[in-house]
Amino acid sequence: MDSWNIWSFLTIILIIFDNNRQSFSIGNNEVQGLSSSKSWTSNDQTILRHVQIVFRHGDRTPVWVEPPEPYYEKHKYWPQGFGQLTKQGKAKAYRLGQLLRKYYSDYLGWRFSVQEVFIRSSALDRCIETAQLIMAGAYPPNSSLARWNISSTSEPLAKLWQPTPIESFIPADEDTLLRINKPCPEADEIKERLLDSRRNRRLLQRYRPLLDQLERILSDHLHTIEQVSNVHENMNIMHENGYYWYKWEPESGNRSEELSKWTQESEEEIRRQLRLFEVAKYRSMFDDDFIKQVRAGELLHRIGDIFKSRRSVMEPASDSDRDYRLHLYSTHDTKLAALLQTLNVWNQELVPYLGTLMFELHQSRENSSQYYVQLWYLNETADLLEAQELRPHRLDIPGCDQEEFDEQNLMCPLDEFLFLIQPFSPPQDWKHSCGIHSELTAMISVNILLLIVNLTMMFFLLMGIMYVCSCINSRSGYERLR
Repeated sequence: MDSWNIWSFLTIILIIFDNNRQSFSIGNNEVQGLSSSKSWTSNDQTILRHVQIVFRHGDRTPVWVEPPEPYYEKHKYWPQGFGQLTKQGKAKAYRLGQLLRKYYSDYLGWRFSVQEVFIRSSALDRCIETAQLIMAGAYPPNSSLARWNISSTSEPLAKLWQPTPIESFIPADEDTLLRINKPCPEADEIKERLLDSRRNRRLLQRYRPLLDQLERILSDHLHTIEQVSNVHENMNIMHENGYYWYKWEPESGNRSEELSKWTQESEEEIRRQLRLFEVAKYRSMFDDDFIKQVRAGELLHRIGDIFKSRRSVMEPASDSDRDYRLHLYSTHDTKLAALLQTLNVWNQELVPYLGTLMFELHQSRENSSQYYVQLWYLNETADLLEAQELRPHRLDIPGCDQEEFDEQNLMCPLDEFLFLIQPFSPPQDWKHSCGIHSELTAMISVNILLLIVNLTMMFFLLMGIMYVCSCINSRSGYERLR
């Protein structure tokens, strides 16, 4: 054996030894710090074949606060900027990554590979950072291959973190996979009608005295469900950060006299009442099949197409999707709410920070041609930092003839899942379906309108000329009587 082969052999031995040592070390840490993980043993009746996870970003600051709303002073209360992750949000996202790793440890293995894991994020900072933190928690550099400490300056970080690629979409407002902001006049018109329903108008009327009080504090009108919902969202974030309105002392000017009458108990009761408006907003804004189609259809069908590609290599969702074992999607509460309502599994509760949907594809051991979908929802995330394991809730999809493998294991056949989501296929022609006319079409329409106006004017002008001429001719046919 020549010297090159000897060194290659020794290198392989060292790598294997290092991986085994790391696995043993991680295993010991698991025993000390965490309880048992979810596993798929040889006794199970199905084999886990693919996982797709959709999660909301971590805790954030308000998207926008302007005077005279309390705590509008960004430099003092929100120095990280509006719409950015808080320290709590970052820590919880990292912990969620650790717990997801533990939950799927038997399926994923410990080494990160770009050929097995795909991460897609909404283009907003808070979503990208959440994806980074979850990956850092789920995939620590646990082998010499993963560590990049080739210098003393990088060694501390290289032992704790490894970079992972995250795909995003620019411009953000054109992203129909992970956002619901792409302009669609038809959907927006339907949404406005839904938000202005009789039920929502009654809710506004019922709490009009409270809303009048808030209008005096905010110097703004609160006439719609969305306006009140935004007030609740900001107040909720402020309370999470220890900022109560009744304690606020503005840097300049005087605060509203209304706030001096509040106490912590009364303010928490006000927040509880305002929460009804945010629930009403989410209940209403996706209560239409066309809205579900344009706001949830693309992501839902991507999930379905990828599951189909796992069943048969002859029908991959795309060449790049064929070999992945895990897809991660970092998104917003609105997208998760759209998915939950489209699948008819929403529990009338707001999607919390780091709320997570886990779509699993299972293959039957008894009949290898049979595949099943199982859906899990993690919607209790407030105590993630103290959690020792994930405890998601299984969601049974209505309309699906669930197959029971045991008392705790109901699954939806893949073909039935695909059939149920088929009506919500995303539009093939977005502009046509949404009632958007192209610039060329608009220009042609304007020109046609101008042509019609000009022809009409010419017609009336011609008629006027003919009338004048006829009058002159008729007058010239008579003689004055003497």
